Amino acid sequence: MNFKNKKVTVIGAGITGISTAAFLKKRGADVWVTDDNQKSDFSNIAKTFDRDGIKYEFGKHSKNVFKGSELVILSPGVSLDSAVVRLLKKMSIPFTGEIEFAYQYCKTKNIIAITGTNGKTTTSSLIAHILKPKRKVFLCGNIGTPLIKYVDEIKAHDFVVLEISSFQLETINKFRPRVSVLLNVTDDHLDRYRSFTEYEKAKLLIFKNQKKDDYAIVNFENANCKKFSTNAKLLTFSIDNKKASSYYENGKVMYAAGKIKKYVTLELDKYKVQGYQNIENILASFLTAHVLKMNDSYINGRIKSFKPLPHRCEYIGKLNDIHFIDDSKGTNIDSTYKALISCTRPVVLIAGGIDKQGDYDVIKGLVRQKVRCLVLIGRAKNKLYSIFHKITKTVKADTLQDAVIKSFQNANKGDDVLLSPMCSSFDMFRDYKHRGEVFAKAFKDLANKYNKG
Repeated sequence: MNFKNKKVTVIGAGITGISTAAFLKKRGADVWVTDDNQKSDFSNIAKTFDRDGIKYEFGKHSKNVFKGSELVILSPGVSLDSAVVRLLKKMSIPFTGEIEFAYQYCKTKNIIAITGTNGKTTTSSLIAHILKPKRKVFLCGNIGTPLIKYVDEIKAHDFVVLEISSFQLETINKFRPRVSVLLNVTDDHLDRYRSFTEYEKAKLLIFKNQKKDDYAIVNFENANCKKFSTNAKLLTFSIDNKKASSYYENGKVMYAAGKIKKYVTLELDKYKVQGYQNIENILASFLTAHVLKMNDSYINGRIKSFKPLPHRCEYIGKLNDIHFIDDSKGTNIDSTYKALISCTRPVVLIAGGIDKQGDYDVIKGLVRQKVRCLVLIGRAKNKLYSIFHKITKTVKADTLQDAVIKSFQNANKGDDVLLSPMCSSFDMFRDYKHRGEVFAKAFKDLANKYNKG
């Protein structure tokens, strides 16, 4: 599309919307940005838009801002069930998402797209780390930097490693990765989707346009699902199911190279990235690098040099032989479940935030088995108290700082204090990173006070 002097409207003034608007303005479009958030301070963004000649509307989505638009581009946070999308349909204005839009201008076919409820960021980062010495790699998408920001830099021989969410997949049309990775699909975002099935369908869209010369790398449990189908070459991974293309057994990875079964010793005990929840991430990364023609010893060396990402079962420190672990990225039940499995000591668990309407029954048995005390914060604490107080000792805290103190008071020597909230963070924090930072500072303050006597 030639955008010269054509009106294009972007919905959402976050990092994706800002990058999309800049891309369009560079091509001479008459760019509008609209964001209906009434709580955010857009003053700095407004100054940037004024400087660049981008028009804007904040605090609402008025009908007038869309009139005359030849295209509307949605940021990932905009639901297809939202009032503004219904308005676009009523006005017969075409719309698309940023991923689909950016894909049309991306010069490489070497796109590796990773989705899943949990593990997307670690796996995307690990795959990019493995590939970097071989080729220029752009790590982008849901991980923080939108694809549209890089499209003018990407060359045909480059790799794009794209973390992609269900929200982004909802609006794809022709988007086609060379390699698609589906890590897992468990209860999440049921505050946005009407059912788990609807959420799962959004995730499976990652395979929608793949052809027979592409690759689909899939958790075996999802590949076994009757709803799953793909035209791509299918490879599966599993921690313990020997029917998968690749599985973990006694410190080794087994995979099928053609019709030959082969063992590769991946030195999991020597990796900096640890934990039960990361075995699947490593298996998926191994298979991805393998289909991209990288040899096993090289892959093993690159995984060994990979540094784990913060806020994912990150060891913060210890006090009186009580270990404090930051798993603030544990924003859903399955993520916390895997974090608890990885803990080899009794646990005092800090949980709570904004409830995502998941099924807490799946974690009750593990809480009963491993959690000495549950310390609850945030908007969901009363609901979580009603679910868990008969299973284990359960206390409420007003703040995360208060929760850290109460966790220490309820822990014994040799325990882990684990922040893995099962909920999103936006009731009390900017995001999960902010929540993890507050947790680390609260531990530091507690340690300083304790050590001073």
